[in-house]
Amino acid sequence: MVGVLVIAIVAGALSVTTFGVIPWAQNEAAKAYLTEVSDAESAAKLPNPTIQQSGRYLPNDLLATAGFLDERAGATVATDLGGTCFAAVAKSDSGPVYWVSDRSPKPLLYLGDHDPCTDLSAMVAAVGGAQGLTSVTNLLTNPSWEAVTPGTALLRSNLTQSPAVQSVAGWSVSAAGGAAQGSAGGKIGPAGASYKGTVAATSGSASIAIAATAPGGFIPAASYTASIYGTVTWNAVTFASISWFDASGTLIGTTSGSASAQTAGAVARRSVAGVAPTNAATATVQFVTDSSAPPKVGDTASASAALFERTTSLRTYFDGSTVDTNGWAFAWDGPASVAMATPVESRRNLASYTNGLGFMPDVTGAGFRNSRAPANVTYSIVPTPTDAAALSARSYVRKTWKAVTTGAGNGFALTQADPDSASPGTDTGLPVDAGQTYTISSYVKASATGKAALVRVRFFTPGSGWVGAATSGASLSLSANAWARPRLTITAPTGATMAAIVVDTGAGTTNWKAGDTFDATQLLIEEGSALQSYFDGTTGSGGGASQEWVGEEGKSPSRAMSPLPAGAESSLSGNDRVATVGGTAWKTDGAQSIRISALGDGTATSVTVAGSGAGLSGHGVTLEPGKTYTMVGTAQLSVTQKGTLDSRARSIVFADSTTGDAGIRSDQLPNVVGAGDLRLTFTVSPSATWATIRLFNGASVGNGDVSWDHLALIEGEYTGPAFNGNTPRTDQVRYDWAGPGNASASTMHRYR
Repeated sequence: MVGVLVIAIVAGALSVTTFGVIPWAQNEAAKAYLTEVSDAESAAKLPNPTIQQSGRYLPNDLLATAGFLDERAGATVATDLGGTCFAAVAKSDSGPVYWVSDRSPKPLLYLGDHDPCTDLSAMVAAVGGAQGLTSVTNLLTNPSWEAVTPGTALLRSNLTQSPAVQSVAGWSVSAAGGAAQGSAGGKIGPAGASYKGTVAATSGSASIAIAATAPGGFIPAASYTASIYGTVTWNAVTFASISWFDASGTLIGTTSGSASAQTAGAVARRSVAGVAPTNAATATVQFVTDSSAPPKVGDTASASAALFERTTSLRTYFDGSTVDTNGWAFAWDGPASVAMATPVESRRNLASYTNGLGFMPDVTGAGFRNSRAPANVTYSIVPTPTDAAALSARSYVRKTWKAVTTGAGNGFALTQADPDSASPGTDTGLPVDAGQTYTISSYVKASATGKAALVRVRFFTPGSGWVGAATSGASLSLSANAWARPRLTITAPTGATMAAIVVDTGAGTTNWKAGDTFDATQLLIEEGSALQSYFDGTTGSGGGASQEWVGEEGKSPSRAMSPLPAGAESSLSGNDRVATVGGTAWKTDGAQSIRISALGDGTATSVTVAGSGAGLSGHGVTLEPGKTYTMVGTAQLSVTQKGTLDSRARSIVFADSTTGDAGIRSDQLPNVVGAGDLRLTFTVSPSATWATIRLFNGASVGNGDVSWDHLALIEGEYTGPAFNGNTPRTDQVRYDWAGPGNASASTMHRYR
């Protein structure tokens, strides 16, 4: 036993007290012995002609035999076979174990350490084990988002078999009130072939339906959107529908879209949204003619380009043979088609010629053009402008008036088709999808006061005329030589395939006079209802890890790309779809964090980091029924969130088959700029069949991103901080990875 003699002077006399057991003194005694071991091994390593065992490191019995160091109870010294290295452990009478080695000659508290020379754990066991040493495991395998998913990420899946009639298999025709015959047809819409139904007989109000098969893979109660292109040889009324079938082939339900008039020879895209019945095994999407405008014998209806997706929105058609124009890889996956990408495209500026590097020629698309009121103005480009530094604009386009002109209708055309013309004729515009919402904006500046600016749009189908009237955004009053940003959010109506757009001058209070100028730059056209910060392939912040031009710099659409950090499951379809961005602008641990960016108009935006909506295992973690866990993480806002927010915004959410999708959440990060730690302790239901842990954004597109970093999932109730295998060691705590770094669980070793 180690004793300590404490002498104190009390009222002129000596007071003597003996403490028989003091842990600090016992620990120091163990460390002091190990310091003696290091000194003894240094001496043994030196060649000495009088000592036979010298010139090498020695185990404890030979150290004692050679007279270098006496053996000690509760301690041991070991070497490799050649004596080229050593390690020693000594147990304190209070329980902890300390160790040294030739690589670490200063005594260290044993915290489950490893040494390449000897098996430290076996040596510790030989001296009675490290009493009070505990281990806590972080079950997450990429807790600080340092690892990025390689390969491709599945973004979309077209469930239709032979969607572009690559084969007539999977296509059929039926007639109500008559008979029809099916055969292969010519090109329709974006597909290279079609399936044609010819009316063979009629009786009264006949109709015809061309059907494409989706052979399976449906999730019960999930939302799907289907679309199909079709044409007819008579003036008809057409719509799309979904027929659902069970495993026996029995029809169990039909979902129909809205019907619209379709003139003979015109091509229309019809769509329908529906929810899969519980026992749906297969389905068909049909192009249907309504009986209110029946065909006659010999009339034909043809259809192609069928798209069947798990999503709530109508998106552009694709199949496995689609040419890669977006940086996506398209492929066939059995009877279905898939679109894949890595990294994920999180934003796209649909406009070309966006920042004044040139004027757009008269081709399909949207960008600044020099084709509006050319008789009254001259057009020019202002390169490297100093007055646009605040916009980070590299250049802008300019109109200079040659004579007095009224204030309105003198802006920049963005498309070949003019929304103010009597008819678009065969002019082209920005391709759009009916039902899709778009937000259009541009920065503009006038040289004189009393001017105004706005965005105006009109939808059309080339060769078929306008679809509805022109719509203008709010007119902004312009101060002289000050940049402003007019904008318009609008949804493409049924029947529209293109948009005619102009960034126009409003009525204002004064006319334009000779020498006045109107400038524009940073044109942004995006899907969705949010006005977001400007970006292109070079300039601005696209909210992704990288930005790039889809084609030629300054003359093509641009996109922001976001890598998928390993272990984070994005929702890349539906109204609540998100992209996960590996971000470096803010992080609390390692080189990057994850930023959750909403891509749709829904607010249930989140990423799953453990478990699965289809079971208990996912992302390298199995959440066991009946067990309690604690999830810890740090969240951050660079801007406050706005708009309608989910009640789970900025929180950790656990859900299982008992709680339902709403689940239970942690406290919320305050909706102010800054970061904070969040914690949630929960118990998985004993009867749970699925369980998930999600990190929430909780806002829709454009209403604020949430970043997350430094996560830990620990079994039991845990009150400590997050950690991983990269966390620096201290004198009292050590951390390591169970396997590869940033790709395995990690463990914290400490004494109670």
